[in-house]
Amino acid sequence: TLTPGDVAAQFEPSLRTALSVGSWEQALEIVAIVRAIDPVGEQVRNWAYTTAMQYGQALVEDGQVDGALTQFDQAATLLAGDEEANLWLETTQLYQAGRDAAAGAQWEKAVQHFESAEKRLPNYGDLFGRLTEAYRGQGQAAIEDDNWALAIEATSLFRERSPSDPDARNLLSQAYRGHAQAAMTAGRWSSAIDTMTEARAQLPGDGQVTELLSRAYLGRGQSAMARQDWTAAIEALQQGNQQLPGDQEIVAALSTAFRQRGIALEERATRNTKTLNMGMLREARSDFQEALALLPGNATAQAHLVQVDKILFPPKRIEVDISQQRLYAWEGDRLVYKFKVSTGLRGQDTATGRFRILDKIPMAYSRIWRLRMPNWMGIYYVQGIENGFHGLPYRPDGTKMWGGLLGRRASYGCIVLGTKQAKTLYNWAEIGTRVDIHR
Repeated sequence: TLTPGDVAAQFEPSLRTALSVGSWEQALEIVAIVRAIDPVGEQVRNWAYTTAMQYGQALVEDGQVDGALTQFDQAATLLAGDEEANLWLETTQLYQAGRDAAAGAQWEKAVQHFESAEKRLPNYGDLFGRLTEAYRGQGQAAIEDDNWALAIEATSLFRERSPSDPDARNLLSQAYRGHAQAAMTAGRWSSAIDTMTEARAQLPGDGQVTELLSRAYLGRGQSAMARQDWTAAIEALQQGNQQLPGDQEIVAALSTAFRQRGIALEERATRNTKTLNMGMLREARSDFQEALALLPGNATAQAHLVQVDKILFPPKRIEVDISQQRLYAWEGDRLVYKFKVSTGLRGQDTATGRFRILDKIPMAYSRIWRLRMPNWMGIYYVQGIENGFHGLPYRPDGTKMWGGLLGRRASYGCIVLGTKQAKTLYNWAEIGTRVDIHR
């Protein structure tokens, strides 16, 4: 006498054949028969489980997810705790939830459900396409809601999954541009620049992105210029010029920023005409040169450069360095003479500052010191007494003073040169020649 299990086993070859060729109606009919023959048999339960799983997976591939859910639910019931059955059952439930959410344009929920499903079974049916479309829908909705951070995130994922879709590139560009425009409206120029820089890397060749990046750099620079923060403006516009070489608006704005900083430095440096800040003037000169390098022929920058050059490099000027006890004679920026000198002793110091040669006397005489001073050139007065340049002085007896002391302090306040050097300087300099004395 055959047992129920023996009878059911006679159907196994037919079941295997039906499963191998995907004859699901036949397979389900055989399962129904063997379960009726041996309802508690373990082998029969395994056959029923296998049939439900394979049929469910076939339904998933055919897009019949609702029917698949029934099969996976049955498989999970047949083998309680089976990980594979539960995996397919949960994934199908998530897929259904995502599909229903997408149908109602509930894109956040759709994305959450589809992403959870994809983490479980990445190759589940048409899940890849469903999630891709959910990203598209989420990105479009975020753009409409001006939720630019989410728009960028969603459209980036859409484009990553569908790189050849022109709509993906357009939506991503729109999201980036919306984010940047919102930042610029709020005056958050750095945020706009960062966004457009990233967009440019993601979307090379996108003219609208490049245009907005230019506007962001210009806006940041112009905002700084409105505050008269010329250095901040230059820094912003220089970055823009590096990122977008040849952008004429940025070039023009950068030239303006250099010019205006140069003018501000020039005004500060010349506020006190007796103590001009030469270092600041040199900085101003450099700024005017930068402005002209960017926009050659700019009349304002050129005029200021000429004016500063006249101060820095007059046709003739004399420089006295008290700390070095040296005199330098310049023609423009060319050194023509360098002489040792002796300036005033401590307590009778030679004055520092900016002066001009007031007069020239071939042989001056000091009643106070009873000295004759050859090649005299006066430069300033102290309590009614004029100090100036002269050669080694003569005592009443005709002997020269301080001959061996040139190169160190020795005089009563004047600037003393050797006899030959004093004559050379006397013949070279003119009344009105500028004299700069510093320590």
